[in-house]
Amino acid sequence: MRRERRGGAVEVLYVSTSPSPGEFDRMSGTEISGEQRVVYGLPEASFKFHNLLRQGFALDRDVHVHSLVGRPISSATHHGRTWRRRSERLAPNYVVDHVGLVNLPVAKQLGAAAACALRTAQWRFRTRHAETRMLVLDGAYVSAMPAVLLALAGSSVVRVGIFADLYSYMADVTDAAGRRVSFVHRLARRVTRTATSRLQVFVVLTAAMARVLPTDGREVLVMEGLVDHRSPRTQGTKSDQPTILYAGALKEEYGLRDLVEGFARFDRPDARLVVYGRGDYSADLERASLADPRIQFRGSLPLDEVFEEERRAWLLVNPRPVHEEFTRYSFPSKTLEYLASGSPVLTTRLPGMPEEYYPYVWTIDAPGPDGVAEALSAVFTHDPDEFIRRGQAGQAFVLDHKNNAVQAQKITHIAQGISLHG
Repeated sequence: MRRERRGGAVEVLYVSTSPSPGEFDRMSGTEISGEQRVVYGLPEASFKFHNLLRQGFALDRDVHVHSLVGRPISSATHHGRTWRRRSERLAPNYVVDHVGLVNLPVAKQLGAAAACALRTAQWRFRTRHAETRMLVLDGAYVSAMPAVLLALAGSSVVRVGIFADLYSYMADVTDAAGRRVSFVHRLARRVTRTATSRLQVFVVLTAAMARVLPTDGREVLVMEGLVDHRSPRTQGTKSDQPTILYAGALKEEYGLRDLVEGFARFDRPDARLVVYGRGDYSADLERASLADPRIQFRGSLPLDEVFEEERRAWLLVNPRPVHEEFTRYSFPSKTLEYLASGSPVLTTRLPGMPEEYYPYVWTIDAPGPDGVAEALSAVFTHDPDEFIRRGQAGQAFVLDHKNNAVQAQKITHIAQGISLHG
């Protein structure tokens, strides 16, 4: 895909913990549990986000991407004491470089950070004659961020931070709900804040995220997420029964209880609720499926298979409550994935969702199970043609305006502008 240019060649150094798809599969085979831990939910969302964005940069043949990856492993989750450096060339202008590390506590973080800093310094020297150079750094990679930024000190490299999660507001972090904060968490937040103050561009999922980051008048790009530009622009063959589907992390704080209890109050005997995913609400789902045969809990599936099931569903639902503080600082990746499938979407009015999305979704406007039941009843008053129209419109919106080529180009243009004006 050739895109419009506004400058010369661009060198991108992309630093994250998101491995290539091939390395991800290899890592999964070394897991101590024998199961894929990163299947659906926040870790999978990060994996998809960074891989799609890296690919988006590389779609422009004038952009050269070198991705440094500190693999997200630990001695508690993965076999293997020594993980050697592995490099993959995924396109003529796109290399993923998985740095070597020793799989031991502390040594892993320090070793990966040192390796990333060394590779960064080498990249800095190798690309010193490029017109535009850009560091794209995953803001969640706290252990490597200071070392990488230090390796670029005094250079003209434009420093971009990607904040798909905010440490203080992530639902999975132990101190996110106001509980006692450990020394490690306090130190991580202090280091993160100091390091992020050296960034020039902040890419955030929601506008609220920028207000708690040290942006200080610097460039901010709100980018809720991205979808694969190769996604099919068609709708799937729909299931025989009216099927409402949820795919994602199974957490009560994500509204799963409201969804299950609300569906139980939805008076349509031929409808079914299908749930895919894994999480601490799984046991409750199994009990609910025994009490109501219309509810089907199907566990985890490979991501491409889940997407095909989303294309077959009549309605995709995101019941995430709007009163939780962390919802202001996140934009569920499943919303974009749902829209890309071509099936219509029912969602709560999340604080971080821009107004431009609302013409393409149906909304849950009241809290709790009753709100879900009322929304389902209202949606199913529409005829099948309206389901098709709504699904097609939502799909066209995200594939035209939120695909990874378009989103990467926005960042490239900002970096080129900074380089041009010094």
